[in-house]
Amino acid sequence: MNHRFISIVILVFTLILFGLIPIWAGEEAENGEASKISVVVTANRVPTKESETTAEVTVITADEVQESGVTSIVDLLERVPGVQFRSDSTTAKSQISMGGFGESSFGRVVVMVDGKRLNNPDMSSINWQSISLESIERIEVLHGGGSVLYGSGAIGGVINIITKKQSAPLSLSISSTLESYQSFMEALSAGVAKGSGSLCVSGDYYSSDGYRDSSEQQAAHGKITGSLYPTSNLVLDLGLGYSYNYYQMPGGLTKDQFEEDPTEAVNQADESTEHILSADLHGEYQATDKLLFDSLLAYEYKNFSPDMPSWGSCYYDNIYHSLSFQPQASFETTAGEHYPITMVSGIDTKYSYLDSSTYDSAERNNATAETEVSLLSLGGYTNMEVKIGDSIGASGGFRFDGADIFTDDDNAWHIGPAWSIGLRWNPDENSKLYLRHERVFRYPFTDEQITYGTFLPDLEAEKGYLFETGGSLKISSLLEIKGRAYLNLMKDEIVYNTATSQNENMDETRRIGGETELTLKPKPWLTMTGSYAYVLPTFIHGDNEDKEIPLVSKHVAGASLLFALPYRFETELGTSYHGSSYQGGDNANTQEKVDGYVIVDASLRWKPTTRMGNLTIIFSVDNLLDENYASYVYYNSWSDTSSYYPGQGRSWTLSGRYSL
Repeated sequence: MNHRFISIVILVFTLILFGLIPIWAGEEAENGEASKISVVVTANRVPTKESETTAEVTVITADEVQESGVTSIVDLLERVPGVQFRSDSTTAKSQISMGGFGESSFGRVVVMVDGKRLNNPDMSSINWQSISLESIERIEVLHGGGSVLYGSGAIGGVINIITKKQSAPLSLSISSTLESYQSFMEALSAGVAKGSGSLCVSGDYYSSDGYRDSSEQQAAHGKITGSLYPTSNLVLDLGLGYSYNYYQMPGGLTKDQFEEDPTEAVNQADESTEHILSADLHGEYQATDKLLFDSLLAYEYKNFSPDMPSWGSCYYDNIYHSLSFQPQASFETTAGEHYPITMVSGIDTKYSYLDSSTYDSAERNNATAETEVSLLSLGGYTNMEVKIGDSIGASGGFRFDGADIFTDDDNAWHIGPAWSIGLRWNPDENSKLYLRHERVFRYPFTDEQITYGTFLPDLEAEKGYLFETGGSLKISSLLEIKGRAYLNLMKDEIVYNTATSQNENMDETRRIGGETELTLKPKPWLTMTGSYAYVLPTFIHGDNEDKEIPLVSKHVAGASLLFALPYRFETELGTSYHGSSYQGGDNANTQEKVDGYVIVDASLRWKPTTRMGNLTIIFSVDNLLDENYASYVYYNSWSDTSSYYPGQGRSWTLSGRYSL
């Protein structure tokens, strides 16, 4: 497929949308006014109407979080078109993928809580169980690159989890959940607010024996958030948090083991424990009605201790310290009295230190290896949005960024410039069409730069060029359509080569893809949704030219029906399809492909009328047909073996939540 064909596809897609949107808008005018509800997001690092962003943004509200009945944010995000997860252990350590990336895909998605990064400096993936669902106000999912505003790793997408700020004089919520596999979860949140400030406390505890043998999980979280309003134009937010996570790692199966009994464990004693302490101070000062200053100062301590006897008696103690400071200013003005301009500029600086020790026994008396490595990054950015009339907007931004990965003896310096340009058209208040281009980048993880004690000074940072078009259409409460098409050209992607036991830069790659989502409400009692994501990821140079990038499903689709029943009951039936993919590590596409699979879920919700507060009871069954599927398969070329990591079988959940 050549670039001329790609250009034609994007041009046709754009012309179709330009042609159809006025027609749909006209039909809407005949059927009544468009919905006046607008969603405000922070995808531009300043509050902006979603319809005025030059990107596709999905918002999950607090009500949607609570009504989902899930016990993990992974189950919640997996419902978003274009977002996928795979795991080689438990849900807690699932690896997120957006934009068609395979190995180490979690390094190409920036995940934040209240603007603070959760991504680790090394290759350890985010522990999703450390995010308390009870504390979430909303989740914003930015599809596509965002390196200008969010820096390294914002290639496939950006996820910003925004926690609750107490506004009501008094609030209280309690929830309890029972699940299959001896699983349960308890959560509590309470808050108070007065004129000069507010305080919110939340916590939860989760325990599960797991679907597979030796796949137990335990997690406990607590967070205190306080806000002070010293003056009418100054807000100070302080957050303190603690998280404990324990999980077992049952290991990968052979294909025969996977097909015969996917619940089997081959690693009976592999396990890991995490302790995380965090503190952050956020300040916001409204200097004038057009000028806003804000800054975030954050610190995190993490103690991550995996026991891996299956690796030949390897026991680790990893201590992380991270300190970040993010000052920012946003300014609104007008050019020529007719063109409103919003500009945001800031600095992101972060220092991360990792002290890793390897021992030969669980008692940790004899250290066999020790590594100390640091990462210091500094970047400055500016982004501008210009409104041209009532329905047209343009945007542009630039970031200059640098990072130094160093030990006592070696160092590697990386530079990651990024830029973006975009154009947006709003045919009505709640619909949009956009075009954008962005240069994106990612620095190596610390343990990509240092492989098994060897410093790799020639390892390059990843860089890419994203071209994207998309739009959304809302016709009252009847119909909403979202979609985007993109071309992403990447250079120097970093992968682990099992044949050389080193991390290496790959040949150039290309991803051609698209995502679409439709929500239709033909009757007050019926809501229908459908989604489809396609991506063709290929090598475009080198020994594997025209081969597909492993671990990426080209086709992913989903659909659901939600029925509102009498007596405040709701029932929902959903299904999802994940297409086949090549095994991880199989860049030459010589191994057997991983089969695709279909999952069917069902749920029943009840919101009885109460004299005070709100009560919600949910019963759901996931993987209703008990489909046996592999969430993750990795091929080791050195040993010529494949490891299968099963997805979860049929499970049920019963949850209840009361809020005041």
